[in-house]
Amino acid sequence: MKNHYLYFGLSLLCATTLQAQNYCTPENEADSLFLGYQLDGNGDPIPVIKETVLYAQQVFSIDEWDNSWGCGWANQCENLGLDVYYPDLPAGEKRPLVVLIHGGAFITGNRTDYAAMAEDLAKRGYIAATIDYRLCKRNNCNGLEWLSEFLPVWSLICNLNFWNDFGQSAYVATIDAHNAIRYLQDHAAEFHIDPENIIVGGHSAGGWLAEHVAFLDQDEANALAGGNNYEALWDTLGPVTGIKGVFNLAGAMLDTTHIDEDEHIPTFFVTGTCDPVICYGYDAPFHCNNSYPKVHGGSELALRMHHLGHSYYLFTGEYMGHDVNILNDTWMPELLQFAYNAMLCDSCIQEHRVEQLDLNNPDCAILSNPAILQAAHDPLPPINMPLYNCLVDATEPIQNTKTRIYPVPVSGTYLQLEPEDARLISAYNLMGQPASVHQEVPGRLRIDESAGIYFLLIELPDGKREVLKIVVQ
Repeated sequence: MKNHYLYFGLSLLCATTLQAQNYCTPENEADSLFLGYQLDGNGDPIPVIKETVLYAQQVFSIDEWDNSWGCGWANQCENLGLDVYYPDLPAGEKRPLVVLIHGGAFITGNRTDYAAMAEDLAKRGYIAATIDYRLCKRNNCNGLEWLSEFLPVWSLICNLNFWNDFGQSAYVATIDAHNAIRYLQDHAAEFHIDPENIIVGGHSAGGWLAEHVAFLDQDEANALAGGNNYEALWDTLGPVTGIKGVFNLAGAMLDTTHIDEDEHIPTFFVTGTCDPVICYGYDAPFHCNNSYPKVHGGSELALRMHHLGHSYYLFTGEYMGHDVNILNDTWMPELLQFAYNAMLCDSCIQEHRVEQLDLNNPDCAILSNPAILQAAHDPLPPINMPLYNCLVDATEPIQNTKTRIYPVPVSGTYLQLEPEDARLISAYNLMGQPASVHQEVPGRLRIDESAGIYFLLIELPDGKREVLKIVVQ
């Protein structure tokens, strides 16, 4: 395996907003809270406690039976559980919650798939929970699971009814994920959970669910139901509060506009250019024919976040397939750092990293083989993200505590910058394109731009950075 690193954009640390638990104080940062394993007073790892609970009981299964018959008939109901992993903490001490959602195309998988990651996060100081959700038990789904023991899954997966099987299951699973998180919030004191600092993530279908938990509302869900009234069949979505971050490992969304301008939820994406299940860009899941709608993979979702000016980290595995664990040792430390800086401490980060695998990765052969996939194609190149950072709402002034620039609005060529030993790093317009702004001497800038709004990235003498917005008349 060969590695190379490409960085598009800067990591801008904006003014930090301290959370109720002071996760972002310099003392905690120096102690690597959430980044390394936590130790007790004797220098030993803090013990991790695991508890298993039922968060929903006797809920209808996703099958062909009429739910009006009730749970007792045909044994069509099920109980849903979750496992909570938490460090042994003093009474009353709270920590952020990470909810881990397994994948499996809404047909297979269970909460134990994330047991190791949950325990690892608990050792770092988080509260972690792995959840089950209702899987598709319709005849189509059961048949697929059974036949896959004998036939290649690629010959079967495109023959399902997308909206009745995948779409319906994704809707019901979103309800379940909401209920699981709400249960944990209601029992926050028992598990040392900070209910206002929740990170949700998962792989494949789990990544899809994490996105929906954070960004999908009822009107959006109704609009993409393929003509089905999921709300009438399964109940209304019950979104939860306190979601501060998402990580999406090889997952997708049907519509990027479900990420709204006012939904500032930092998101970490891991996606591969040879993924035969969820396309790196925009294609039908499993690369099926036009009977399946196209979905937006990680690069498309990151681009949406980029255009909205939200925090994100896109990790592109060049020649990587659907199994992101092959680069786990590379992206996991980045996820931990991004979770701390952007999700918990409100730092403004937009970053793209590319890690290259060997082109001979078997998933690349699957992706480009028309005998296996109905919509086979060559690996896509890594997306070329524009070179700028999180934009702020151009209608609102930026509050800076240490930097001043004048005159504002700008009507001439030169600007004064205070303090004088502050340094201009970069300048860009609303489209993210470089702007012609130069620092000729300390404390003085020259701007050679027409009327418009521009953003200046300034570095202070202490190494901290701020963004200044200027209006040129």
